[in-house]
Amino acid sequence: MRLNIECIDWPDQKKHYQPEFSLVEGQIFETKRVHVDNHQYGNCRFVNCTFVYSGGPFGFHECEVEGDFYIALTGAAGGQHALENI
Repeated sequence: MRLNIECIDWPDQKKHYQPEFSLVEGQIFETKRVHVDNHQYGNCRFVNCTFVYSGGPFGFHECEVEGDFYIALTGAAGGQHALENI
């Protein structure tokens, strides 16, 4: 499955704005817990992974997801209140 999700603000030179996030490119993750908050993944492959999300900005560009995958909601994204808003 192809994965493209853009939830990170990009730098804006005119406003002198530089968001803080880690850029991860071209890596393969197999049977890992992948923390997505404040990360931008590009051209990565995820095989049988669990994506851990706490409520922060994230992005995936031209990534591949293979096998089983799970989404673990923690922190601000977890709990009853967060699930009611999905």
